[in-house]
Amino acid sequence: MSATGSNSKVSVGMKTEEVQEAAEGQELTNKYLRGELSFTEYAQLLAAEDDDPTELDGELDLDELDSGGDAASTAGGEGPASVVPSGAGDDDENMTARESIRSQRRLLKRRTLPAVLQGMMGEANLRYARGDTEDAETICKEIIRQCPLAPEPFQTMAMMHEERGDHERGLQYSLIAAHLSKPDVDEWLRLARISEAKQSHKQAVVCYTRAIEAAPQRLELHLKRVELVKLITKTAKLPISYLKRAVTIMCDGSAGDAFRVMKELHQLLMADKLYDDAKEYWAKVFDKHGDKANWEDTHVYLELLLTTGSPGACVGALLRFCGVRFEPPVPADASDWAAALAGARSVTVPEGVPLDVKYKLLLALIQLECVRLADKSLIPSLKTCDPEEYGDIYMDVAEALMEKKHYEAALQLLNMLTQSHNYCLVRNNVTAGVWLRVAECHHELGRMEQAVAAYREVVARAPSHSQARLVLSTILHQLGRPEEAIAVLSQEVEQEVLDSDLLLEKSALLEKEGRIVEFIDTVRTLLSQHCPIIRDRDEAKSMLVGFKVREHTLRQLRKLKPDTYDDPGPAFVDRPTELERHWTLLKKALSYLEERGQFSDCVDLIMRAKGSREFNQRTDISKDLDTMCAIASFRAADYEMGFPVVRKMLLAEPEVQSLWNLLNLVTMRAEDIRHARFLMRLTHRLPELVALSLLNGHNCLMSGTYKYALVEYVSAYKLEPRDPLIALLVGVTMIHLAAQKFTTRKHSLVVQAQAFLGQYASLRGDTQESMYNMGRGMHELGLLPNAVHYYTRALELEPSGGNPALDLRRETAYNLALIYRASGNLTLARRLTHRYCII
Repeated sequence: MSATGSNSKVSVGMKTEEVQEAAEGQELTNKYLRGELSFTEYAQLLAAEDDDPTELDGELDLDELDSGGDAASTAGGEGPASVVPSGAGDDDENMTARESIRSQRRLLKRRTLPAVLQGMMGEANLRYARGDTEDAETICKEIIRQCPLAPEPFQTMAMMHEERGDHERGLQYSLIAAHLSKPDVDEWLRLARISEAKQSHKQAVVCYTRAIEAAPQRLELHLKRVELVKLITKTAKLPISYLKRAVTIMCDGSAGDAFRVMKELHQLLMADKLYDDAKEYWAKVFDKHGDKANWEDTHVYLELLLTTGSPGACVGALLRFCGVRFEPPVPADASDWAAALAGARSVTVPEGVPLDVKYKLLLALIQLECVRLADKSLIPSLKTCDPEEYGDIYMDVAEALMEKKHYEAALQLLNMLTQSHNYCLVRNNVTAGVWLRVAECHHELGRMEQAVAAYREVVARAPSHSQARLVLSTILHQLGRPEEAIAVLSQEVEQEVLDSDLLLEKSALLEKEGRIVEFIDTVRTLLSQHCPIIRDRDEAKSMLVGFKVREHTLRQLRKLKPDTYDDPGPAFVDRPTELERHWTLLKKALSYLEERGQFSDCVDLIMRAKGSREFNQRTDISKDLDTMCAIASFRAADYEMGFPVVRKMLLAEPEVQSLWNLLNLVTMRAEDIRHARFLMRLTHRLPELVALSLLNGHNCLMSGTYKYALVEYVSAYKLEPRDPLIALLVGVTMIHLAAQKFTTRKHSLVVQAQAFLGQYASLRGDTQESMYNMGRGMHELGLLPNAVHYYTRALELEPSGGNPALDLRRETAYNLALIYRASGNLTLARRLTHRYCII
């Protein structure tokens, strides 16, 4: 009784599950028919709903690689339709075999119409045959509602819509019917051609995929699918995946089909440089059909093995497929080829083997360090071939010998090429390559003069070959011929496309030889690779603004004067800039210009460097360029250029004291007052900056606005009360105010001035400088006895640090003599003048 109850519960559960699945299948079908889903999405979702292990999971999504649905394995007695992809159904890999069989049986049951619905389907077909299409369509829709996974109603609906002329709707129903039916290659091909005609390439790919499920051995289906995928995707990833699968399938078929599809795959793999993948799939094809391969395919395979560094596999392939034999015999599947070939005394290549295939054996033996074996028969045999016709083989073998450091043997082959017509009389890049190998062999063997002659041939045949020029220049310099070494590196700026590597090497040689002027010119030319040419002062000024604005300003300037800027500058070979070397050379050039006192040239060179995008991308270099520009502009007395640079640096780092000193030096000699406005604006942003208050005070003091100067100095004094200079400036300003005609409270100002000067003297100490300044203040106020006291003390003291440049005794004696002369003591005034003021 309990068992019966349990079975009834299972039956009810299964019916509930079937009703739910029917509703979900109906919803998917409706979405597809309404255009909310593409057929690709519909097929994937329906496969997921069916939980069908025979459906392709992911194959239909062209945004991802398909998961191997073309493997020709069959299951469930459904023939080719039951293809199980590798990697498909990952969620079901732990399902037991019993559950898998039950799932397939349940799916088959759902796709088979029950007896009642079969009767309704027959009624619908009968009414359609009589022309009653409306009732037939109604019956079909009811069947679809109850059993949405049965193909029969969709087939009938497709025929009815085709008959009405609604081809688009008919195609939709045909696709659903074909998807729900057992795979029919002819039906899928028909649907694929219709989709392709409608330019629906993705849908056509899906149809061809289903056709391949039904007939995986038909090569034209695979190739057609790849052709369509190439139209859809921009990368070769998906076509390569499809072709790999096709190769795997075709290996079990005819040799012709296997080699044909492998050639297609080879082209894509070579384009993407997937050499290991190409070797793997060629090996699969040759393992199955190697005895039926033609010489062209064999040559491609052997070339690939050598390219991927598998000379042993290349020898094995020659043994298996080309009839090559060693004496004593060597196994074709040896694991250590160098050891296996060590005992071989000779090698025999059958007649009829093409020369290019035969000498793949020679290349493989050389790579395996079996040159002794190759030299017995293969190399002598090669020397009998006409180098005019087989020059490329000569070159390949010579390069392989050079790679293994057998330079003498390589030279023998290369010399035969250089004596031939094609490689001696004809001057082009090919012949230059031969002479380059000759030069390298002589160089490695230590024959420098022969190497020089060979490298000169290379340069004559290929002037743009920079590496040959560099090596030739190095050899000539080693031989003690620096003039020739520099001449080899020289380039015509107006006629050649310049090579930066040659300019770098030339600049190094010029510096070693002490030819500084030429060195600086070469550095200028080198910097033209990424620095604009500054032709006038307006362009130089445009380098002082921000980089983005700088480029725009420069373009606008050159548009205004098109006749002036016809020359775009030298052209360079497209090569990455060695920024560190360029920066080092620029600093050296600036150093030499500084030694020669050519500061204007320094400014010009720095302005060009500031226009470089590469230099400006490096923060450290950009900061150094600003500093160099400011100093060079000051030394060149070009304050118009110097002030904007210093201003930019100050805005970035206002706390750096040396920048304020540099600004003060520049503004002291500038002929405009732009700096005053700049400093006033900056005061509102940085009110607590002492240097800024001092400079503002200086500007006011020099312009005679003493009250404003006093405000600035007092502000600075509040921030730095222990600074003797600020106390001195406050005292001097008060003296100037007291000396004015209309100033009130003069006595108070004099007392305060004396107080600040006294504080200055106490902070500064008993030095010549402080005594002179105190005496000068008293002298200005008319307190002559006090002034005489301080002047006398200044004459008694030595200058600060014992530096004669800081000695104030001449100035002190002169002022003191003025006081004595005014008082009538001409004798004492004359004595001071004779003692201190006569040179």
